[in-house]
Amino acid sequence: MKTKLWLAFIVAFSTLISCTKDEIKETEPLAQPEVVTFSIQSVVSKTSLRAAAPVVTGKDARYIVELWNSNKNSRIDRIVQLNNPSFTLILDRSISYNVAVWVDYVDDVDDATGTPSDYFYLTTDFQRIVLNSLDGDPDAFDGRVYQTSNLPARDAFTGIFSFAAGQTYPTTLQVKRPLARINLVATDAGLWKNRSEVNGATLTFRVTNPGYYTFNVLTQSCVATGLNIEFQNTIDASVYNTYPDNQSQTVLSGLYFANTNSADNGGNTKTFTLHWQIGTGTEGNITLSDVLFKRNYNTNFTGGTLFNPVSFTIDANSEYDEPDVDLGF
Repeated sequence: MKTKLWLAFIVAFSTLISCTKDEIKETEPLAQPEVVTFSIQSVVSKTSLRAAAPVVTGKDARYIVELWNSNKNSRIDRIVQLNNPSFTLILDRSISYNVAVWVDYVDDVDDATGTPSDYFYLTTDFQRIVLNSLDGDPDAFDGRVYQTSNLPARDAFTGIFSFAAGQTYPTTLQVKRPLARINLVATDAGLWKNRSEVNGATLTFRVTNPGYYTFNVLTQSCVATGLNIEFQNTIDASVYNTYPDNQSQTVLSGLYFANTNSADNGGNTKTFTLHWQIGTGTEGNITLSDVLFKRNYNTNFTGGTLFNPVSFTIDANSEYDEPDVDLGF
């Protein structure tokens, strides 16, 4: 009798918890309810596994977990937590589940809902996580320019975990970045001070790529758009006046959604256009083709940006064929 009362309490409690979190699409009572606590771990590199998302100064780590009935393809629950990688679900061993996880960084709470507002990523629909340009409606995306400030705060982690009916549940879930990073490294930064047209001017660098701005958490894959994504950085050249002539400097970095094994479905390269401009005057472009581009990897464009001459070598991380290289945050 006590056992039946306890199970009835769990069923009632699970319904109460779920209804306070989000819309519930699965309302049938649980036949074999079990309270399960998971802890999310982030895979930063092949040698670095962290108990939670890396700390980013001034930002909160936001953990979003969705529970789906995999047989019915229906969402049961959605949980949002700040700075807490552990979460509790009430599961039924007779049901097969998918647990979808998204982790990113935010710094604001919506006064109306009391939940963290989307910032760098729009997360309402797990089948359409959108890279937010912070300048308007994502549905009107038309090749916007993304500034490269706060790059560590643009970091994100994700994973999808399937549990068959009757299986033993794990205690930890390991999430990985859905992102690839590109870096523009100027080998002539130390020479800028010697050119009158550069000294005291602002320099603008931009990388353009027909990349991905939408990611599906449930399939762990990107959706191609055919639209350009641009990362741009504007700097004051006088910052480099004290650099020795042979000094190199990373002048731009960007993060793109990327598929697991390649840049595109069935491919492993992309074409990038690098643009540079001195103040509002001299400018130029260079196209880099067949660029290796893969999730959780750095790809470096290294060379003379303004002089020396304007040319680049492409250096995909030396461990490109190894799993999970640290992106350097």
